[in-house]
Amino acid sequence: MLVKLHEDDFLSVHGLEKATIKRKKDVDGEPVNWLKVQWFRYEKCKSYSILYKYTLNEDIPFNVINVKPIRTGRPLDLGAINQEKLYNGQRVINYLKKRDMLFLLKYIPPVHHNFFRGIRGSQDVEDVGPLNPSEEDEVDADEVEEEES
Repeated sequence: MLVKLHEDDFLSVHGLEKATIKRKKDVDGEPVNWLKVQWFRYEKCKSYSILYKYTLNEDIPFNVINVKPIRTGRPLDLGAINQEKLYNGQRVINYLKKRDMLFLLKYIPPVHHNFFRGIRGSQDVEDVGPLNPSEEDEVDADEVEEEES
């Protein structure tokens, strides 16, 4: 089943990030290789848990990551966190990236050409390449947990 997403469907997860903690190990102490994960599952009854697999095989059980912050008191209700729109209007890409996409139109079915031609490009937009982990992502949440103990 194909679902077309619109601008309003993309929400910021900044509030959720602040309410959870980043983990590099699952509940069994095994390191999580985020780039190799093929299947994520989120269950309403298991808030603050991320279930994941490195395979699409349904017979293999899910591993679990606990992202609940180490705080005293009542945990936040993740459903009550306000998620704002991620973008206000159409995104603009670097003009060089748009030029490259238009060059590749000969390999794309003509029915999709108008979509690619309609993408806005500008010289003022930085060309963002592959995502690199930030220094903040390099902090091991398990090390923070040990320091707080």
